[in-house]
This record gives sequence, structure tokens and C-alpha cells, in this order.
Amino acid sequence: MLRKITLSILISSVLLTITPSSYAATKDPAKDPHAVLRELQKSWRQSYQQKTPAPVRPPEPIKHTTPIAIRPAPVMPPAPIAMRPTPIKPPTLITTRQTPATNKYDTLTQKFIADPRWKPGITYNGRQKPKLSGYKSTGCCAFAADFVKYVYGKNSPRDGGQFSSVKEIRTGDVIVFSSPSHWVIVLNRSGNSLHTLEGNWMNGKVERSNTAYTIKGKTILRDGKKFRTFSLGYHFR
Repeated sequence: MLRKITLSILISSVLLTITPSSYAATKDPAKDPHAVLRELQKSWRQSYQQKTPAPVRPPEPIKHTTPIAIRPAPVMPPAPIAMRPTPIKPPTLITTRQTPATNKYDTLTQKFIADPRWKPGITYNGRQKPKLSGYKSTGCCAFAADFVKYVYGKNSPRDGGQFSSVKEIRTGDVIVFSSPSHWVIVLNRSGNSLHTLEGNWMNGKVERSNTAYTIKGKTILRDGKKFRTFSLGYHFR
């Protein structure tokens, strides 16, 4: 800026020295003040442009911005898979069809009674030995031995579970009366009534009775009268 002012003052002083009269007398274009001024301005511009470099703008300061905190996306845990437990099927019970003991007993008992060797009314006296069993006996005991052999597969009427209480008498038992000894098969018990089957009864015959015997304490009544005393018995079922 100072150079511009100085140059302007210099040009003005030169122009003052050049009078119009001198220019008019010579009419020399080189002495025309306007032309001189233009030449000086041109020279000055060239000189100034060579010596004065173009101003360099300083780099703009880098604005430090606050870094944006990038929060990682929350990782969601996988949704639990609802696992339905496989229902456990109960084991299939393998059932073996068995004939109830009562039915088997009844069936074999009826067959025994219907067999001509032991059917009611035939002779089976005190001298009769077993017709099926190998147990050494005679009369009513031999008849009982044949019964347990045929129905239960036992050889002796004593092979069952022994008991001595009247209360324990039940269907299928073989019982013994005392004074004198007599063997009886209990086909069925109903209360205190015994339905029985026996050999060597009246006149040495096989007898089947429905309500012949009644229990009263340890006393055995036959047709309502005292007959014998209960001694012991044997369970086979």
C-alpha cells in the first residue's frame, strides 16, 4: 500500500513538470503526460507483480470435533427354545393270562367227582387202597390221597400246609377229625357250614354232602348233632 502511495506522488510530480504549453509546442507523443502515466502504471504493475508474490492463505485450522462414541449394538441373547420333554410312556406290562386258582380247583374237583373211580355212591371202604396216589393208606385217608394227587398233584394228604385252628378251615382243605380218625375233603366253606366229600362213609361208600357238617368251636356237628372233634388240617391252595 505504501508503494502505491509513493508511486502516485511520483507520477503526480512528473505530470506537474510537464506543462501543456510544452506539449503543445512539441506535439511529441512520448511527452504526452497521459501516455507517460499509462507507461508508468504498466511498468509499475509488472514490477510489482514480479516482486510481490501472491499472498498465501494460511491453512484453516482443523477443527477438532468431539468423536462420536459409537455404541455397539447390544447383543441380545438367543431366545430360549422351549423344549417340550418327550413324554415317557409307561412300560407295557406283559400279562400272562393265567387260569385263576379257584377256577382250576373247581374244574379239577368236578372232574374228580365225575370220575367213575371216585364218584359219590361207589364203594370205597376201609380196606380200599389209593387208586391213583402212591401213599400207603386205606379207607378215607386213601380217598383223600387220591383227591390231592388228582387235583393238586401231591402224593400225600399230609403234603399241604398244616394248621390246627378251626378258624383257618377254608375251601380246598383236607381236614382230620379225631375219636376215631376220619379224613374229609372240604369242597366249600360257607360260614360255619362245610360242604364235604369223603370216602368210607356209611357202608363204605363215597359220600358228598352239602350241609352235613357244622362247626361249633372245635366240635364238628353232623345233622345238628355232635359227631367228632376237629384235630388238624392241611392247606393246598
